[in-house]
Formats: sequence, structure tokens, C-alpha cells
Amino acid sequence: MSSELSNFFQSLSIQEEELEAWVTNLQPVFPMQEKPSCRRCDYKPKYRNTVSPHNPNGNAGRLYYICIKCKTDQDCEVSKTDHQKGWISWDDDRGVHPSNQNCDCGIVCRQDRAGENSSCPGRGFWTCATGSCGYSSYRKDGRTEEEAKDAKAAPDGGFEPWLF
Repeated sequence: MSSELSNFFQSLSIQEEELEAWVTNLQPVFPMQEKPSCRRCDYKPKYRNTVSPHNPNGNAGRLYYICIKCKTDQDCEVSKTDHQKGWISWDDDRGVHPSNQNCDCGIVCRQDRAGENSSCPGRGFWTCATGSCGYSSYRKDGRTEEEAKDAKAAPDGGFEPWLF
């Protein structure tokens, strides 16, 4: 970093370490300025949805996007379960923290929890905060299964999400 730029940030009371962390871990902005596109078919939803007040997973009132094309496509191979089919992203910052690792698109990922209709209710996982990439990990260290296999990492029993 140039000394001129460094002096400028010091005048703003920003430490160089904080600046590096900020640049390295780009934070997404919510609500999203633009509606996200489905990463499977590139469809851009017309509406943002709101979770029912009777949701048993603790998500009542949360805003989210789904792809209606993938949700209604009976031949969609992307997901095996209806509760995942067509999912794009939440439109809030729950589970998004600067200390989270980055996903495949370079932004800070989201820590989330599997819902009660999933095969592992309550299990923690990492996912792209904006739904822009296919990043997903059930490992506490955030590695994908392929990365863990390549690194010969020890098995990871998953985790209970702690950012909720």
C-alpha cells in the first residue's frame, strides 16, 4: 500500500490490518440492491418473498428469493428435495460475519442451519451469502468436501451454527 494511501486511511482512524480484512472479506449488502439471478438457469425473480409467521425453523418474516422456473420444473436434477428446489438466497445478513471464510465468488459466506424438513435438521452449513455461486460446506472449517479430500483433512462431524 502506498504511503499516501496509508496516511489517508490512518487519518480516518482505520488500521491497516482492518483495511486488509475489509478488502479480503468483502461483505455483501442487504437488502440486495439488485435481485439475484438463479445460478442454475439464470432466471431473475420478479418478487422477493417473506417467510410465513408460522415457520417452525425460526425464520418467520425473513426475506428470500426463489427461482420459480426451477421450483416448478419436475425434471430439475439440481436438488432432490422440494424445500431446496428453486432456492436462491436469503435477503438479510443473518449468519453473515466478517470473520466467515469467503465463498467461490469472493464474498464473505453465510452460516446457516438446515431446517426441520431436511435430512439433518439443525445441522450447520456454510453457503454463498447472495446465492451467486454454488459454494456449500457442512464442515466447520468451511472447506468443501473436495477441498478436504485434496488436503487429506480429517473427517469433520459438522457443527451447530453459532451466529444465530
